[in-house]
Amino acid sequence: MCTLKISIQDLIIYVRRYVEENATGLLGMLNLYAKTMYGMDAITMFFNDFSKFLEILDEVYGSRDSSLLVLKLFFIRPVLIKLNRLDKLDEILSIIREKPTEFKKLLQDLGVYFE
Repeated sequence: MCTLKISIQDLIIYVRRYVEENATGLLGMLNLYAKTMYGMDAITMFFNDFSKFLEILDEVYGSRDSSLLVLKLFFIRPVLIKLNRLDKLDEILSIIREKPTEFKKLLQDLGVYFE
C-alpha cells in the first residue's frame, strides 16, 4: 500500500474539517477544554501534545474506552484516510493505548512531516 507524504499543516486542516463535518460541536467543546487548561486549540494539541489531548478526552468522556472510541472515529481515522493507510487503524490504536507518547513518531513513520 502506498504511503503518502503530507505536511502537518495540511493534515491539521483536513482533520479539522473532518471533525467539523462529522461530529458537530465536538471540536468546539474540546477547544473550550484545551484552551482553558493548556492555552491551545484541540487539533494543535492532538498533533503536538497527544498525551494532554488524551487527558482532555478522558476528562470530557469520563472513561478511557469512550475516549479511545472518539479518538478512533474522529481523529485517528481521518489522519489515516488522508495518508491512505486506513489498514493501520487497529495497530495504531493498540500502540497509542500502551504508549501515547509514541504518537508523533508513528505519524512521522506514516509520512507526516513536521515543519
